[in-house]
Amino acid sequence: MDIFHHFKKLNQDDTNYLKRINPFWTKQMNKWIVKLKKFTLKFSDGFNYFAENNYTIDNYAKLIPQIENYKNFLNKKRAIFATNLKILKKFEAPLIYYGNLIGFCVVVEYFIDVLKDIDKTEIKNKQLYAIQKINEIIKDETNRLFKIINKKLSDDEYITMIKENIKYEQLTISNTIPNIIMMFKYINKLFKYKKINESDLLEFITYGIVYNSIINVINYMAPRFINSLV
Repeated sequence: MDIFHHFKKLNQDDTNYLKRINPFWTKQMNKWIVKLKKFTLKFSDGFNYFAENNYTIDNYAKLIPQIENYKNFLNKKRAIFATNLKILKKFEAPLIYYGNLIGFCVVVEYFIDVLKDIDKTEIKNKQLYAIQKINEIIKDETNRLFKIINKKLSDDEYITMIKENIKYEQLTISNTIPNIIMMFKYINKLFKYKKINESDLLEFITYGIVYNSIINVINYMAPRFINSLV
């Protein structure tokens, strides 16, 4: 998992900004961590990637590097789950939970950045500002995925058309998922007709799972935060 992500180290000021938000996501986030820990035990390499089962805002500064480091476990097991589609299916759940936690880290940084901007500058429409900021993040995440796809399909006109047709909204949170679904249907057809090999397909699907999880968490966490801004 080499393109996802590098997060800044949280300091006490960052933690204080987060404490201004009702942490409605905490229970769900800790469930993802517990599920990842259980899965990791099946393939134990002697390293405990998560020190605790219950994390609160006060220890996010420790949690976020632990989430980042979990990609090391996935990279070690990549030789297994990148073998064929049947085996990748067995690793789908941990890839989803990992993507969920990466999405959590992305949104935590977003919360902090928006609140800092609101404190430092006069923003008349805070909700609109927050919507535009989250759409920039969605665009960045989508470009990350296309960067992987374009390594092998850079000359494919249909892939290019799908990317160009994604609409990034100004007044609402952008929805990229229909375009991504369309792209993966096309990619499956390419594999069916032997235009790409299974190794390429497995790589695309792996990053697609993580991307979809990140976007799902953005859609879970961002709207309640935006609605709370007055």
